Amino acid sequence: MLLLIVPLLQITFASSAVMPSAALFSFYQSSSSVTNERKRKRRLSYDDKTTCLNARPQTRHRYVQSNILDRRTINDFEPTLPPNWEMHLNAAIDAGIHAPNHRRTEPWRFYLLGEQPKTKICTLQQELVTASKGDLAGQAKYDRWMAIPGWLVVTCRGSTIEGGDNDMNNPTSVSREDYAACCCAVQNICLSLHSRGIGTKWTTGPVNFNEDFANVVGFKKDEEYVVGTIWFGTPQRIPSMPVKKLGLSDVLTRVD
Repeated sequence: MLLLIVPLLQITFASSAVMPSAALFSFYQSSSSVTNERKRKRRLSYDDKTTCLNARPQTRHRYVQSNILDRRTINDFEPTLPPNWEMHLNAAIDAGIHAPNHRRTEPWRFYLLGEQPKTKICTLQQELVTASKGDLAGQAKYDRWMAIPGWLVVTCRGSTIEGGDNDMNNPTSVSREDYAACCCAVQNICLSLHSRGIGTKWTTGPVNFNEDFANVVGFKKDEEYVVGTIWFGTPQRIPSMPVKKLGLSDVLTRVD
C-alpha cells in the first residue's frame, strides 16, 4: 500500500508545482462543489420513501423519533393553506389507512370540508356557545373557528362482520378494535402532515357529536360515528414541549 501512495504523492506535488495558483484554487473549488452537491442530493433523497426505508437503522430511527417528539397540537394557524397542501393531505390519509387494524375492517372514513360545510359547523358551534355563555362568547368562537383553514372529519363505520360484537364495553369487541384503529389512523395523519410542516389539532368537542353535525358533513348517523375533527394548516407558532408529569420509570413496569 505504501509503495502505491508514495508515487501518487510525487505526482500530486509535481502537478501542483506546475499548475498556476489560480487554476489550483479553481480545481479544489470545483472538487468541493461536486462533493457538496452529492451531499445535498443525498440529504434530499431522504424525502423519498424507498431511500428512507433503505437507510441505516440509526438514520430511520432518528428521523421517525424526532418527528414523533417534535409534533405539537397547534391552536393558531395562518389564514391560508400552504402550497401543495392537498397532495400532502392525500399522502397523510394514505398513511392513516395503513394503521394497525386487527380484523382488517378498514373502518375509517374521511370528510374534507369546504367553505360551506365549514361555515355551517362554525355557526352550529356559535349557537351552542351562545346558549351557554352569551352572544359575545358565541361570536368570538365563530370568528376563531372560521379562521382555521383546514378541516378533516374522521369517522368510524359500525362493524359489518357477521356475528361481530358491537358493544364498546366489551374489550374484545370489533367495535372497540375499530375505534382504536381509527385513533391510530388519526395519529398517523398528524405525524405525516407534521413531517411536511403542516400543523394539526385533533379536536373532539361537543359539536362533533351534535345531532346536526352528521347532516352537515354528509354521513349517516346509524352507520358511522365521529372519531374527531383534524384541523390543519401552517402553524403561526410552535408551542414548546409540555412538561410530562410522568417519566419512563413511572409508566414502565418490568415483569420478570
